[in-house]
Amino acid sequence: MSDDRTVLAISGSGIADGESCSVALSNQGQVSAASSPTDTRTDLAILVEQLCQGANLTLQSIEELRVDVGPGSYIGLRIAVTFARFVAGFGSARLLTTDSLQLLAAAASHADPTLRGHRIWSVIPGRSGRLHVAAFRVREASGWVRETSPKTLLEAEFSALLSPEDLVVATPKTLGALDTIESDRRRTIDAMPATTLLLAELALEESSPEALQPLYLMGSYAE
Repeated sequence: MSDDRTVLAISGSGIADGESCSVALSNQGQVSAASSPTDTRTDLAILVEQLCQGANLTLQSIEELRVDVGPGSYIGLRIAVTFARFVAGFGSARLLTTDSLQLLAAAASHADPTLRGHRIWSVIPGRSGRLHVAAFRVREASGWVRETSPKTLLEAEFSALLSPEDLVVATPKTLGALDTIESDRRRTIDAMPATTLLLAELALEESSPEALQPLYLMGSYAE
């Protein structure tokens, strides 16, 4: 980040392989992060407390709160959203949100700047063989542009939407199942920690504690 705001970022989507919950704290230009492995009990409050103590801060010091609202883990998202509501409701932090699909595209283009200018489709697995998808494009002047809203499709339906120039971004497990898409058009993201929420080019939306909800598409949340 390019300023000195104190920002707390929270992701409970579980999209990062091996992590059920991830948090990051940016304070005076210094970033610290912590995560909870999938095989342990997620205690988001303790993770945040540890980061704040390490930076000599309290929750009341948080000026901006960034939250990944999903789609993703049903339980992880409920925990993250509930905690964010508490922090924003009892403090003065500005509450900003984005979805896991934009974060996947952001992580990919941040790792490989040559992807900028392409239309990028982010893909997250859902239930019953369905895929959560959305398309994005990065333009240098305006940052991220969302070209489609998040939707849930069967693989055949998704493949029919792709143009020859489109790229597809997903975790290794998801990309391995998308055998109808040429390998040179697929990009793998092994992890998407909460630090991705701190990227300057993200198109974040302002919310309120009362309006904040997890993004579940057609009830087909990822497990």
